[in-house]
Amino acid sequence: MQPIPPIKERSLEDLSHILETAEDWRPDVLAEAKAEYLLRGGSLKKVDSKIKIRQNFERRQQHIMTTASYSTKEKLWIVFAGPIQAVIFRDFFPYWKGHGYTRLNKQGVFYGLLGYGFYMAVAYLYHLISQSSSFVD
Repeated sequence: MQPIPPIKERSLEDLSHILETAEDWRPDVLAEAKAEYLLRGGSLKKVDSKIKIRQNFERRQQHIMTTASYSTKEKLWIVFAGPIQAVIFRDFFPYWKGHGYTRLNKQGVFYGLLGYGFYMAVAYLYHLISQSSSFVD
């Protein structure tokens, strides 16, 4: 099965992109694209350079995603305002950043639950105080 459009009709830039993203293509299509790229005068060094640049970018991006952390102000905001936002917007984990942000996700869940616990403790203390004041009367 031939790719659409066929390899021979693709531009040099398209062929370069195919070679850069080799993991997304079948081996026969990749071999044909490489032959056509070299036939048109493309440089494999340039493709290798682009691959290395993309890999370095992905590595840096992954490092940033796994080591990102909330500041102290943001943590306090999550504890005190997070539960209120959750009730208003009906989103119980508004600080879940998504796939890849491991530390931020753990911190968001931890401080969000800490905030829920804080407001539950305040409500419980209010309940105890209101009960004890009714006995005094």
